[in-house]
Amino acid sequence: MAVLEFWGLRRVMETTGVSKSELYRLMRAGQFPQSRPYQHSPKRRFWLSSEVQSWQMMQIGKGGIQNLTQADSDFEVLLNS
Repeated sequence: MAVLEFWGLRRVMETTGVSKSELYRLMRAGQFPQSRPYQHSPKRRFWLSSEVQSWQMMQIGKGGIQNLTQADSDFEVLLNS
């Protein structure tokens, strides 16, 4: 059984590498999972980790993995120079 995790804004930004402004722009455009209010603190928002992770997998499917591979190659060059 999968564990249901709630992620705050900081965790989502750290996990995805997307800035706060870009994250909200993507949400408004319907290109990122919507946040939900906490029951006892409606000003605080959270995301379901499974939805964020699904979004990440879709980005990889859109060619994001090539970008990761290039970044790894660039990092290797820096390490070996």
